[in-house]
Amino acid sequence: MTPESGLSPLCELATAHGVAVDGAGGSPVPEQTVRLVLEALGVPASTDGEVRLSLATHRAQWRPLPAAVTARAGRGERVAAWVPEGRTASALVTTAAGRERQLRVEPRPDLARPAGRDRVVPVTVVVPGDLPVGQHLLTLDFEVSGVSVPLLVAPQVFPSLPSAHADWGLGGATGLVRAEAGREEADLGDLAELVSWVGADLDGHFVIQPPVLRAGVPFADAQMVRPHEVPEHAALDDGGREAVRRGDRVTALRALYAAPRGARRQRAFDAFCVAGGQALLDHATWLVIAGRHGNDVSLWPAPLRDAGGDEVARLREASADEVNFHRWCQWVADEQLAEAAREARRTGMGLGLVAPLTAPGSASASQAWSLGASPARGVRLGRPPGAGLPEGAVGDQAPWSPTVVRDLGYAPLRRQLEGASRHAGGLLLTLPERWLRQWWVPDGLPASAGTWVEQDHEALLAAVGIAAHRTGAVVLAELHGLVEREAQWLASQGVLPLAEAGALERAGGPPSGAAGGTRPLRWVDVGALADGGELTLERLAGSPAARRRARRLTR
Repeated sequence: MTPESGLSPLCELATAHGVAVDGAGGSPVPEQTVRLVLEALGVPASTDGEVRLSLATHRAQWRPLPAAVTARAGRGERVAAWVPEGRTASALVTTAAGRERQLRVEPRPDLARPAGRDRVVPVTVVVPGDLPVGQHLLTLDFEVSGVSVPLLVAPQVFPSLPSAHADWGLGGATGLVRAEAGREEADLGDLAELVSWVGADLDGHFVIQPPVLRAGVPFADAQMVRPHEVPEHAALDDGGREAVRRGDRVTALRALYAAPRGARRQRAFDAFCVAGGQALLDHATWLVIAGRHGNDVSLWPAPLRDAGGDEVARLREASADEVNFHRWCQWVADEQLAEAAREARRTGMGLGLVAPLTAPGSASASQAWSLGASPARGVRLGRPPGAGLPEGAVGDQAPWSPTVVRDLGYAPLRRQLEGASRHAGGLLLTLPERWLRQWWVPDGLPASAGTWVEQDHEALLAAVGIAAHRTGAVVLAELHGLVEREAQWLASQGVLPLAEAGALERAGGPPSGAAGGTRPLRWVDVGALADGGELTLERLAGSPAARRRARRLTR
């Protein structure tokens, strides 16, 4: 798409809203795609007249503050802002702890300019370098009006590796490894045993955990709980234990939930529910409603579509025990994940569990319902055609608009970070390009007809850095799939390079983008150790060949 084609207003409008007009291979993005993606972002663009009107509106608009402000602790930030001419401006920051602090504002009335029907004056808000790491609120007042935006203060330096020797670990299909043959599915108990083997027998320093937190949902999959290791199992009679042994996972968990809990266990559960707050309560409530009406919220009875509505409150009260059961499932899953993390520490692992993070792109039904925000309509998150994916791919989930994520105070990401970082020594940015830009595909079109939509990457990485600082976790990403400038930018933020050991061996060195040619941390594919055999720990631990393969790949 070029100005010569007569589409320059559409190009300008697309660029202003972070929509690429050049595709994955550098070829022009189809006009239809650009229009549909702009519409999905809430920007009218279906006709040339709408494009002109949207562009005129954009040009006339002025924003007092950026939509979000990022800073590094110890450095401070000078934030460019605007206020109406003739108004006195003041600014303050409200920290995550609730403390307020006035900030210096430097106006430049001599540089006033027209903005639509107004005249505005540029001002600089001086954010000091001694603010604590965290997500705060920056407010700019100009007498009768004002605006508040998120202020994310990231650590000056992201956490570093605890040991120079913590350079390799296990990845791949770790969620499929069972302790022994004869069971169809692996669980969190298998993960703890896998961690123990990698740390104690192979001298590995981390295990990339399976996606215990489902993509886009900051809560565990209860199907991964190992029922007979839930402490309440000991309180069951013979009939109850037999029901746990023979029943499916949900039946077993319901039997364990009904078993009596001691006072100490009950206090621990109550504390978990308090810590989980409204987000946990909403997720449990959503599971109850979805169990009756399906996962598509649009098909629910209208009064139940509002998470904060009276009808939902009445259902929650009437189904209190069922809601509590789903919260209890999250608690016992968290306990078993914590045990896997303790096993990593017992074996002396440098990092322990590495938790995969997904960029806040896919809007899960549970999250969207809880937060009261709709995902973008008429588009799906996908991947463009490329090496290993010649036709690209289109997913089944609608993406969050970057504007919606920002307006929610990055709640979708913050909730995911709270869950993922609790027991992890490392946070892995999966599909790192999605933290920078995402491939949106209009409904009904192939993946090749999509386009990139820019993400609020500085704020997203700042949020990850804040979580990493709180727990001491390192931040990792496989940078070799990115273009050079993107890999370098992530490395400059403190993200450490990671690479699959076999791929690194075949490439003959560090991937492009590794800072200064730094050798990445390496992960060995558990499937490579199994060499095509069954993925059981029983088989892997008893195989000298598996140990030899691990040594060869990580030497």
